[in-house]
Amino acid sequence: MKKMRFSVLLGVLSILTLDGTAQTNEETLTFTNRQGRVYTNVTIRRVAPNGLIWSSEASGGLIPTTNLPAALREKFGLDTQAALEFDRAKAAADSAYRAAESAKLAKQKRDDERAKSLRRKEWSFGARVSQKVTDGLLIYNLSDNNQYLIVDMDMNSVADGDEFYVTTWPCGEYQYTTVQGAERTIHKLTVKSENAILPGDPVPQVAKVERKEKDLARNSDAGDVSAKPEFSGTGFFITEDGFLVTNAHVVRDGTKVRVLTSAGLIAAKVIKVDSANDLALLKAEGKFAALPVAASRAVKLGGTVATVGFPNIGLQGFAPKLAKGEIASLSGASDDPRYFQISVPVQPGNSGGALVDERGNVVGVVSAKLNALTALSTSGELPENVNYAVKSSFLLGFLESVPEVSAKLKEPKSLQAATPKFEDVVKSEEQAAVLVLVY
Repeated sequence: MKKMRFSVLLGVLSILTLDGTAQTNEETLTFTNRQGRVYTNVTIRRVAPNGLIWSSEASGGLIPTTNLPAALREKFGLDTQAALEFDRAKAAADSAYRAAESAKLAKQKRDDERAKSLRRKEWSFGARVSQKVTDGLLIYNLSDNNQYLIVDMDMNSVADGDEFYVTTWPCGEYQYTTVQGAERTIHKLTVKSENAILPGDPVPQVAKVERKEKDLARNSDAGDVSAKPEFSGTGFFITEDGFLVTNAHVVRDGTKVRVLTSAGLIAAKVIKVDSANDLALLKAEGKFAALPVAASRAVKLGGTVATVGFPNIGLQGFAPKLAKGEIASLSGASDDPRYFQISVPVQPGNSGGALVDERGNVVGVVSAKLNALTALSTSGELPENVNYAVKSSFLLGFLESVPEVSAKLKEPKSLQAATPKFEDVVKSEEQAAVLVLVY
């Protein structure tokens, strides 16, 4: 190694510690490094943990500790091993920083692509509530009439039969077994974009578990009351040998149906369903009090009507509840001729109950209520007692397709007959009403 030459032109340079503390003075030197390069009149700007920071009129940079002559390393308190450790740590930090930046850019790219995909997969449509279930909200799309399960939605904001507008994203599939024993798989939708499952996303395997749970419920003993029903509604007997009516949306998506009568909890079988008019015919074994069904064409605007049902059993209990009101319109929402609009104050759980006139004739089947949130967004006002019932004429048409039942229907009470006491009408309806539990 060549003999080192250096001269001091400015003051004394304070020695820096390895943590990079700023120096108090600058020093100009001339020297030759260990590789033979000559540095002439360079200014030492700073002592770094891994070398000297220098500059001249033409250039500048870092002279690594390992390249410095021993005298300079000693002069400035630089340690070769410490410098090597610093370089390794710095290289690791630089690598981690580059990896983090790369991951950040990759995530930004994925987020941008996901945002584009979400915009493509966003789906807004009108929906009608079929049934609330443990896993979410079963609905029918009013555009394509297909059934879907909506999740992540406030279940308290809607009731059975409500119609509303919703924006959704795909989030997998939902599999279940119907009360008729058929397995079905439908698309599952979420109202929260962050929960969407898009192409390339991992799909959670939950549908099979849901189906197995429902299979167990379907195969359980009818007398086992320990099983918890997923939803409930109201029904009423139309023949004394156990044929009863409720809404299609009450029983459509269950695996087992039971009815609570004065004789206790008994099994019921779904015989036929009319989804278009939201009607279902069930059969239970036994002898029961039945209600007569009259044609709805004789019903007048303003006529008094009532229903006995089992609303909100989790809050209000299992005792039957009476609700009374009037025929508010001879047509339903959007002038639907299949429905009456009624002022009877019904609640979730009243679905499927008999709507009777002052003589105790069934003139409708309680089916739906106007969604308060939809009405508020449309009109700016909350609706009061805007509810609907399927007209009995459509029920009679449905029952005529089952000759075994239509031949057993009770004769409706004539309009010319004396009007019975309202208390007697309520008693008859109460005796025929049942709580429908769906598992």
